[in-house]
Amino acid sequence: MASSIFVVIVMWVVAMAVAAATSSQTWIEGEALHRSTWWWSYNTTTSHCNWPGISCNVRGSVTEIWAVPTQVNWLLTQFNFSSFPNLVRLNFSSLGLNGDIPHQIGTLTKLTYLDLSHNFLSGELPLSLTNLTKLEELNLGYNHISGQIPCEIGNLRNLVGLNLDGNCLDGAIPSSLGQLTHLTFVYIGWNQMEGSIPLEIWSLKSLVDIYLDHNILIGVTPSPVCHLTNLTFLHLASNQITGSIPSEIGSLKKLVDLALDNNKLVGVIPKELGNCYSLRYLSLKFNRLNGSIPSEIVLGFVEPSFV
Repeated sequence: MASSIFVVIVMWVVAMAVAAATSSQTWIEGEALHRSTWWWSYNTTTSHCNWPGISCNVRGSVTEIWAVPTQVNWLLTQFNFSSFPNLVRLNFSSLGLNGDIPHQIGTLTKLTYLDLSHNFLSGELPLSLTNLTKLEELNLGYNHISGQIPCEIGNLRNLVGLNLDGNCLDGAIPSSLGQLTHLTFVYIGWNQMEGSIPLEIWSLKSLVDIYLDHNILIGVTPSPVCHLTNLTFLHLASNQITGSIPSEIGSLKKLVDLALDNNKLVGVIPKELGNCYSLRYLSLKFNRLNGSIPSEIVLGFVEPSFV
């Protein structure tokens, strides 16, 4: 009998401790949201789970934040990332954010979705970003981020989408991207990336979209591109790519959009492009190609003004 009472008491103490910890955590999260100034006008006596752009789990802990634009010139460092241990989705796009991405963002280890695109963020990519190993989509496009893409990005093994478009990134595209076997789209266009496109990228059979246009990339269009049988968009325009267009590109039956313009390509247009039955857009202008357009390429399904 005494042992049964003891067990009940222990269970009660544990339950009270869990409840107290949960209550403390929800208070911390509510205070952090209020101090961020986006939700400063909301009464802290009401549950922050009912505030716009906030979603919580059954225990009242924040799992999603989708901030609504309310002001400009706000520093991302003003947000206390470490206050949200259960955060799964974070969208701070198009908020006029300034400054660096703080390294504290790496504390959001449950995060699967991060969108900081279309802001004015600067500085380099913090290495702590590569701690977010559950991340499935990372969108930092259209900011002023500089420096190199860290090779540790290969740690993000669950990544499906990577968007770094429209920044000031330089250096080489890390070969560690080849470790991201779930990757379906990669956007690193409109930067200052240099060197050759890593061969490891052409082994990512899940890839659907590749945008590496408007950089300073060199080398040739490799024949292993034919392994990407799910590819629909391939944009390598406005680089310094040399060599000929590989005939193997004709094996990309799902290819809809192909942009290789404004490079240093030579040789003839391969007739095998006519096997790309889904092709709707083909841009090869401003290269050093010679010969005529192969009859196998039916201009009825390609926009001819871009050839």
